[in-house]
Amino acid sequence: MKKISILLMSLFLLMVLNRVTSQNILNGNEGDTDQSATEGWQLISSGVEENLLSVHFANNTHGFPGGALTRCLKSTNGGINWSPVAMPSVADFNSVWTASANQAFLGGWDSVYATQNGGQAWIGGYTQTANYAIYDLQFISPDNGFAFMTWAQMAKTTDGGNTWSLATGGGFTAWDFFGGFMLDQNTGYAVGDNQVMCKTTDGGESFVVYEWNGYLDFTGIKLWGVHATSDLNAWAVADSGVVFRTTDGGNYWSRITIAGPEDNLMDIHFINASIGYIAGYNGKIFKTTDGGENWIQEPEITDNQLNSVFFISENLGWAVGDFGTILRYEKTNSVNLGSKQSFAPDVFINPNPVTKESSICFSLPDKEDVKIDIRDGSGRILDVLFEGPLSQGEHNLKLNLPELSNGYYLCCLSTKRGCICKPFVVAR
Repeated sequence: MKKISILLMSLFLLMVLNRVTSQNILNGNEGDTDQSATEGWQLISSGVEENLLSVHFANNTHGFPGGALTRCLKSTNGGINWSPVAMPSVADFNSVWTASANQAFLGGWDSVYATQNGGQAWIGGYTQTANYAIYDLQFISPDNGFAFMTWAQMAKTTDGGNTWSLATGGGFTAWDFFGGFMLDQNTGYAVGDNQVMCKTTDGGESFVVYEWNGYLDFTGIKLWGVHATSDLNAWAVADSGVVFRTTDGGNYWSRITIAGPEDNLMDIHFINASIGYIAGYNGKIFKTTDGGENWIQEPEITDNQLNSVFFISENLGWAVGDFGTILRYEKTNSVNLGSKQSFAPDVFINPNPVTKESSICFSLPDKEDVKIDIRDGSGRILDVLFEGPLSQGEHNLKLNLPELSNGYYLCCLSTKRGCICKPFVVAR
């Protein structure tokens, strides 16, 4: 009876405490295989109290979150367990990108730190800036990456993060870029402080700044994140529960409010053209299944601010936030993440844009039945490039699509674990 009373008291404390210093819903060491997650969102013990600012996974097992005060964690079992990672920096890590089980990047103050051995050692790549914080980070291929920084600067790498250079179109305002998303090497969006919302079609050589519908909308708002599923369709999240959306490539942005004035929305991530998630203040998470037409709030299981959300598939995702908060989403009937995985990992299309012929590059941790298809921006399947079994290891398949006209498309790799879609452009 005493044990039952203690258990009930512990559960009660977990529900009412704001901080996650006592979040012991899941315990164990890195690599444990006997833990399973329930359906939906679950609070995960991180073992740290620093604010976690970003999260990204390369596949459904290996991922990193970055945080304040040089905090970095690592998981090798899908976010069930986390271990600390030593970093050669004193900066806040506002952004992280995990390219594979061994390769990851963290955006520090004026350097992007890279590891090639799963976090055992890190080397910093200077972004050619002086005291510019890196707020967002993205790689569209193993070599090509982008860093979005203070003073509306954007840095680029073409050698896998070894060296970085500033895009000439950056620095057009004193306000900061808080978020960015590149569809390919040329086209992308950036948002930030004091209503900054802009688009580039030349890889950052220039930015077209949106003028807020003739300034009829309220100005001065901070926009924290942006995501696009095609050149025409993009979303941005902002303070006071505001979501902006464009369906014409950024010429016009509509505005809706999905949360209260105290609910700043910090990050947005779309899995595909239909399904997306938003995370923000007070533990708020919203989901859309109709391409952003409607947003439904997910159950709240923390009051802490959430700063980043990322999904590797419809079945598995993560959100991180203040005081070491980690939330993990998993559907039922999924594989024990401590065991060997065969879910489709990240996919790279190189080169992108496609002029004549390109390649689809990916790796499989196990032998797997794979389907690769091409879809338009709305998700409609246009062509199936490959369907059948593939062996474990690296794969490089030719992408030869002479029948496609110029425009934006999705390359989708599906296995029995889920589906990952990556945008690419045909420009002949």
